Amino acid sequence: MTGNIPSQIAYLEALQFLDLSDNANFGYPPDANNLAMHPPIPTEIGLLDQLQVLNLNWNTLQGFIPTELFECTSLRDLYMRGRLDRTGNQLSGTIPSQIGKLKKLNTLAISSNALSGSIPTQVGDMTILRRLELQENKLSGSMPDCFDTLKHIYMWDTYGNQLIGGLPPSISNATTMQYLYVQNEQTDIIRNYRCGERIPMMGSAHVSPNIPSSQAGNKFNWYVQVAEYFNYHYNSLCGQVHMDASEAFDALSGDI
Repeated sequence: MTGNIPSQIAYLEALQFLDLSDNANFGYPPDANNLAMHPPIPTEIGLLDQLQVLNLNWNTLQGFIPTELFECTSLRDLYMRGRLDRTGNQLSGTIPSQIGKLKKLNTLAISSNALSGSIPTQVGDMTILRRLELQENKLSGSMPDCFDTLKHIYMWDTYGNQLIGGLPPSISNATTMQYLYVQNEQTDIIRNYRCGERIPMMGSAHVSPNIPSSQAGNKFNWYVQVAEYFNYHYNSLCGQVHMDASEAFDALSGDI
């Protein structure tokens, strides 16, 4: 498929499932310099108040996410993933605060795009959210302190962004969390507590830990025992946070 989603999609008033995924030339406007005239996601999509699943993965969508999309308050799953090699969707701009209107949403997946700005605190209004995938974007700021209301969160992935700071206090209440993917810098407290233990698949004595996250094989899976996380602030036992055993032994020379 080529072209864009037509505005006439709004006439399908009873539509519940829409899957337009995996089309390498779908979403690229005829005039890439005029996205306002040829938006890949029309504002009229917000009239589909019965839409439950919208899958726009792996197309070539560009431009902003229209705020009208979040009028689809029946949505349970929203997929707009890009690709790590940047040949797919490249949605830009910020994540609208109106996202909090999607109170029935289970899955939000907008990974590997070009989203910027902060993660809105209104994410916490999606109280039955189970899976959040915002990795490999250009998001900044800190993680929102929203886990008090995310009682069902199962996976949180904000790896490969430009977030700052540690994990928010409310994450200690994320008792349903199974997978937490965060940036290397956000685990300094834990690695310091464990004497600089390296995170699996994130550097070694021969591979820099600063290798860009988009390179294959360097994303890490680090399950944080969140109930203990904030105790680590007060247990800074090691002076060299980034030293690990393999580096120490590789630095030895001479005979034993």
